[in-house]
Amino acid sequence: MKFRFEDFLKNILPGMVVFMGIVFLYVGYPFDFASIEQKIPTNAKELSEIILLLFLVISYLLGYFNDAFGSWGEHYVIYRIWGTPSYKLLNGKGKRIKMVQTRQVIEYLLQKEGVAVAQLDAAYNACVAALDKGRAAEFFKLANELKDENDKSSILSKIDDFYYSYIFSRNLFFSSIFCFISVTIACRHDLNWIFEAVFLLIIVVLGFRRRDQSLYYSRSILLGCRF
Repeated sequence: MKFRFEDFLKNILPGMVVFMGIVFLYVGYPFDFASIEQKIPTNAKELSEIILLLFLVISYLLGYFNDAFGSWGEHYVIYRIWGTPSYKLLNGKGKRIKMVQTRQVIEYLLQKEGVAVAQLDAAYNACVAALDKGRAAEFFKLANELKDENDKSSILSKIDDFYYSYIFSRNLFFSSIFCFISVTIACRHDLNWIFEAVFLLIIVVLGFRRRDQSLYYSRSILLGCRF
């Protein structure tokens, strides 16, 4: 199994955000540092390296579970309501992030499904007229398989970069939602509306960033299978 630093990064940082939310729930607010210090075993204060290692391990594990819940939440909530990135790209619904070579990609995928060249134009028109989320998902799955046949290593490397950027932005988005809920519950009597508004604004920005990265990644898959 090939391990990349990005595999670690996409879990560890979002896991730290989740860990912060759990700390708020466990300790409460405002922080009573004296009581926190009393909960730490005396001998543990002398083992800073072990504590740091445990913190990283716990953060990674929390990030791993956050990655799973983020994947489910994205699939069963976001994509079912707003549609998948591949559907938006193939349907031309994207306003800012688009795929110029949509026709070439769809025709290429139709050919791979067995459509003859002579029937390609009619098949393309019929496909575009009836394109729905399910059909777009089929195209994306096929493109994801065909991209591995691309002999341009730079294209495959770029797809990997888009993938990790997308996964990291998704995990950070969902971990921030968890942290926001945890902080709201733990500090419900002491929260400042300005803090809440800023936190929500950060989540909105992360949500848009997740959407953009998912579109970039899906576009790289669809184009990578053809060009």
